[in-house]
Amino acid sequence: MTVGYRKAILKRLDQARRQHFEEDPASVAGAAKHLNLDPVRDRDRLLRILAEAIFAPGKKGRKAGVGPYWNKSRLIRLGGLYSIEKTENPKLKDAAIARRIINHKDFKNDDPDQIRQRLAAVETPSMIAWVLLV
Repeated sequence: MTVGYRKAILKRLDQARRQHFEEDPASVAGAAKHLNLDPVRDRDRLLRILAEAIFAPGKKGRKAGVGPYWNKSRLIRLGGLYSIEKTENPKLKDAAIARRIINHKDFKNDDPDQIRQRLAAVETPSMIAWVLLV
């Protein structure tokens, strides 16, 4: 959860606390209905579930069994496309090349800024040596 999102939640909680609801708002009834709980009898349980969902510390790291998105073969493909585009258009900046690369089927779902940032790693001498060793 991002810091801005957490601040927005805390702000809404403070506003709700200041209003001193005489009866439960529709959002509490909606949450209770979604969880198949009675908003009156299961109030403590509902509070604990919602607090856990909102304020529990998030799990860090990647899920088990999921490989990195930018693996070696993906970086090699990016380097190949970059070298082709740079050879054909040597005056193009990396941002323009990144916009061209996202038209390729392997990178069509990527953000051009993310591609542009990865181009710096692709054009380093260590990356070139890495590609030659593979």
